[in-house]
Amino acid sequence: MMLGERRGRFIISEGTIPASSDNEVLFRVFTAGKTPVQIEFVQYYGGDEGEFAQLVLIPPNVMATGLSPDDTAGTIAICSMGYLQGNFAIENGAAALGCDNGGRGNPRFTAFVIPPFSSIAIMQNTANTAAWHCTIGGYELES
Repeated sequence: MMLGERRGRFIISEGTIPASSDNEVLFRVFTAGKTPVQIEFVQYYGGDEGEFAQLVLIPPNVMATGLSPDDTAGTIAICSMGYLQGNFAIENGAAALGCDNGGRGNPRFTAFVIPPFSSIAIMQNTANTAAWHCTIGGYELES
């Protein structure tokens, strides 16, 4: 949390990369309202064997869904491509951002803040046959 702020309402949002989607296309998962949101939880499942995905921060007022980062000025990677592994987890056994995905990351989650009206999107590195599913949760930060 930022100095002088406290946790407010907890919000959860879900998004998908539909099956048969192109590579390097952004799909919106979470959007903050008028207050910043401290993201505390990210889980995912789906995708294909040998396929990877990435989470990307999208600035306010950008229509990113269906575009790639190079079509969308101001996007910032939240995690590296390859951190989310396809065909690694299932719906009733989802993987979590921050878990040890084959040695690609810290075994615990580090919360991060997204600015007001900003969004988080998911993007994959190859065209897929299996859909990706992502759920993100966090607290609105109140002054």
